[in-house]
Amino acid sequence: MTVRWRGRHVFDNLVANKLEGGLFGMIGNVYHVNTAGAQFPGRDTNSGLSYEFPLLTLTRALALCVSGRDDYILIHDYWRPSGETFPIAINKKKVHIFGVAQPNFPYPAIHPEDDLAGFTIHEDGSYSEVGYLTIGGGDSYAGISLGPDSSPNTKPEGIWIHHDQFGHAWFGTPTSGIDSPVYGATGLRIEDCRFLGDLVNGGGGIKENGIDLTTQSADHENLQLLDNVFKGLAIGVNLYYAKGGEIRGNRFGIPDAQAGEAITLQSVAVGVMVDDNVAMNGQLTNGYTFNPYRDLGAQPVNHWGRNYRGNVVIEPIGA
Repeated sequence: MTVRWRGRHVFDNLVANKLEGGLFGMIGNVYHVNTAGAQFPGRDTNSGLSYEFPLLTLTRALALCVSGRDDYILIHDYWRPSGETFPIAINKKKVHIFGVAQPNFPYPAIHPEDDLAGFTIHEDGSYSEVGYLTIGGGDSYAGISLGPDSSPNTKPEGIWIHHDQFGHAWFGTPTSGIDSPVYGATGLRIEDCRFLGDLVNGGGGIKENGIDLTTQSADHENLQLLDNVFKGLAIGVNLYYAKGGEIRGNRFGIPDAQAGEAITLQSVAVGVMVDDNVAMNGQLTNGYTFNPYRDLGAQPVNHWGRNYRGNVVIEPIGA
């Protein structure tokens, strides 16, 4: 039997923690999801507690998780299983969802059949984690929507999104990779993800922005955007209402069609540290028309360090 792991260390660490009690005691249950297993087919009547008896849908796996127990979901082969409910609502606290495949391979993939988001994360899904997946979305939605409800108290906290790929050309044309249409998120960390825009410049299908956190209803406090890659997008990071936070070590392949294509901080973003980011277009240092960094706040409310346009450090443009 051949099993493809994206980041084999994820599984190894799970086994070690489960057997040895981990750093702080036993983790919760580990559920397996497999929609295309010929040898061990997924069924929602299975326990899901072993690779040999996997579940069919993420909806069922999340239903079996207990909020706050640190349950893990390992996704093996996955493709629009019958009975799946999109968008997949992460509504249990401290749930960890991992795809199991090779690095830089666009599978397993979350790809809604209708015009919907791939995932939504609510306040009830705080302190959860999504990693090692390719995530698509419908034409009018993002891959992951944070705090999407119009009811009060839906702002998630402590979400970690990492090692994911958004906008791969095989899996739809979402508006953005990650957005926050109604409420923001506190303590959000997005790390080592790829956001792929138009096919010419980015090899992907995102139509507008990579990370589009422009809700005006709540701030994104203590945000961290670290070591991500953005290609061929209208704006890589579009941040509206933020308090504190860090945007560090990101790489942008920009179209050079307007200002602020790498990072745009809107007028109410305050206390954001922006450092060690690189925006690139072509091979000529003097071939740029626009400044890829834009800060619409009153100076000096945000903090800009060494950010590069090609191989030259550049200050952000204002309004």
